[in-house]
Formats: sequence, structure tokens, C-alpha cells
Amino acid sequence: LFIKGQVIKVVDEKDMVSSLVTEGELITKEGIEARLAAADKDAAKIAQKDADALLDIQGDINDFKTKVKSVVEISSNQDIDS
Repeated sequence: LFIKGQVIKVVDEKDMVSSLVTEGELITKEGIEARLAAADKDAAKIAQKDADALLDIQGDINDFKTKVKSVVEISSNQDIDS
């Protein structure tokens, strides 16, 4: 979860909606600055670790060369050597 671009908490995908609602209610009651102060201090590190793990599994979707190669291979049904 982010507030003003700062990672404040990392939650499982299945818990995302309820966590967003809860955080929204807390922001309403306590204010943004209080919620930023209450942020999980390790949240940014945890989020980066998760992002790195996903890149290892899925690859970088912004890597245009790989993306084009994949599209060509899929549409032509032929493997292309690098």
C-alpha cells in the first residue's frame, strides 16, 4: 500500500481490498501524516524484494527486444534463436 508515493505496508493480494478500506478509514480518523508515521519501516524493502522475485519469475515486461521476440515466436509458431 502506498501513501504519497511511500510504501507503507505490504499485503497479500487476497487482502488488498480490505487493507485499502482499513487504511482509508484510518487516514480519515488520524490523517495522512499520522498514517505515514505509522508505516511499516521495512515495507519498502519487502516490496522491492517481492518485485525482484517477480522479475526473476516473469521477466521484465518492458524489455522490448524480448517482448518482440516472444510475439514473433508466438505468431509464427517458430522458435527464433537470439
